[in-house]
Amino acid sequence: MLKKQLLVGLEQYRKEYAAYYDTCKRADSPPMRNPDPAVILIPGIGMIAWGANERESRLTAEFYTCAVEVMRGAEAIDEYIALPRQEAFDIEYWLLEEAKLKRARAL
Repeated sequence: MLKKQLLVGLEQYRKEYAAYYDTCKRADSPPMRNPDPAVILIPGIGMIAWGANERESRLTAEFYTCAVEVMRGAEAIDEYIALPRQEAFDIEYWLLEEAKLKRARAL
């Protein structure tokens, strides 16, 4: 049952990510990156985070945990407001970020 739910959820996430990319991309945007999630939350079980290696997987989990704490902190003071989708996309697919990722892959 869990395996089926996970497979369905992953497929839905990939479709939604592709739609996000298609909606927000610009003429000079880098190609869409891997549409798989880096973090999955499974109620009653916990968090699964992964990356290219063990170190990257640990960092992914740490960044996610820190992001949740920032959201909680904002809610404790007033309210958390996420960036608009286009602004988030422009940060995620910033050309200088893409250049940094390409250099990291080459190492």
